[in-house]
Amino acid sequence: MRPETDTIDDLTLSDAELIAALKNHGVSRRLLMKVFGAGAALSMFGGTAAALPDSRQGAKIDETYGAPYSAADNVPSGLVDHTVTLHIHEGPANHSDFPLDEDGAEIPVETFFDPVGLHVRPGEVVNFHIHNGLHTVTSFHPKFSEPPFFTLPDRVATDYGFTSPPVTPGDSWLYRFTTQGVYDILCLPHLELGMVMRVVVSGDSNVPADTYGPLPIPNAGDVLGAPELTPANIVSEGSVAWEDLSL
Repeated sequence: MRPETDTIDDLTLSDAELIAALKNHGVSRRLLMKVFGAGAALSMFGGTAAALPDSRQGAKIDETYGAPYSAADNVPSGLVDHTVTLHIHEGPANHSDFPLDEDGAEIPVETFFDPVGLHVRPGEVVNFHIHNGLHTVTSFHPKFSEPPFFTLPDRVATDYGFTSPPVTPGDSWLYRFTTQGVYDILCLPHLELGMVMRVVVSGDSNVPADTYGPLPIPNAGDVLGAPELTPANIVSEGSVAWEDLSL
């Protein structure tokens, strides 16, 4: 005997309940907007100030996996406090003798976060936006190690690591920093080229201690060891541009 099934017409769900059910089964935001209209769909996703009095409260940013936005998506208005752009730069270098290969020869490409140092206050959101190339935004945490190629030390202020998925040109990945401290961040495909940055999270002019010490990874260690990336300088300046880094 065929088991009894319900059709969509048989279901007695409100629009809100139906939107939630569809969302939980992987239906995209764009399709929901087409079916139900922008206001109803976005209110279920917590996407706009019109749907919620405070769009920041409605935005769902996971503490481990953040919130990805494709180039075709609109980042909710008023959500982002800071923007960091991820670059691959070929041609004339911003820094001579960086990065270097195993034989000490300069590699004719720079992959970098800009700014490379950033001060944020607890609860603020950073938009990591991809200018070109494919990147990740990944915290220094042992869980993201890839033996025997590299082992990552723990260089974040939380007891958990976080990472974006691979993010492509035009896309953005949002992360909300909530715990005060020093966060060292890397791009997994370009770690060996020194694609790392530092985020210092603190209220006002408070300066968290840097207890990590030198990073024993070529190129990446040179970046995080630059004098401009001390927590005190990052808090004082607010941000440090890639071109201003001493390498």
